[in-house]
Amino acid sequence: SEWSCGANASNIVTAHFNSASGTLTFSGEGAMENYQTMHFVAPWKEISNQIKKIVIENGVTSIGSNAFYQCSDMQATLDLSDAKALTSIGNNAFYGCSSLNGYLTLPSQLTVIPSCAFWNCSQLKVQGGLKIPENVKSIGWGAFRGCAQLKGSLTLPKNIESIGRQAFYDCTGLTGTFKIPDTVTEIEQETFYHCGLDFIFPS
Repeated sequence: SEWSCGANASNIVTAHFNSASGTLTFSGEGAMENYQTMHFVAPWKEISNQIKKIVIENGVTSIGSNAFYQCSDMQATLDLSDAKALTSIGNNAFYGCSSLNGYLTLPSQLTVIPSCAFWNCSQLKVQGGLKIPENVKSIGWGAFRGCAQLKGSLTLPKNIESIGRQAFYDCTGLTGTFKIPDTVTEIEQETFYHCGLDFIFPS
């Protein structure tokens, strides 16, 4: 199966599903279409239970909003190792993907992690703690809520400005000493609720 999923005519992005391997690959140049939760859903949602691996290739600059919204039956890994051009992930992109597994490595040029991006991705793991890339300025509300398998330390960029409400709510696997960056002026309600972190606040 193959779908054209670029945001507009100048964004040539294609999704190709290989049914033999279960790999869904996004390739091309530019941004992916933003989808909705009900009326305009991503076309691959109907085969989400067959997807075993999601690959974002170099050239694709964004993962669309709601791209994998509530694909709870998708027992897949997410491979961003070649996603050198990826700068943004849309709202709710992997919301409720509770069977998404394997290890998450966020690409270094990512600038924003929006609300509910990985909400309740409860099987997703990290190697050596969760490292938020250096260029990220904001983390949306509920971005990693319920990601209980993200284990180890949490590292935020030096220049991060805002961390949304419940961003790391129920991230029970995050542990160790955590210094809140000096650039953070406000921490919203329940941002770190049920985390195992020991906080050092800016002086």
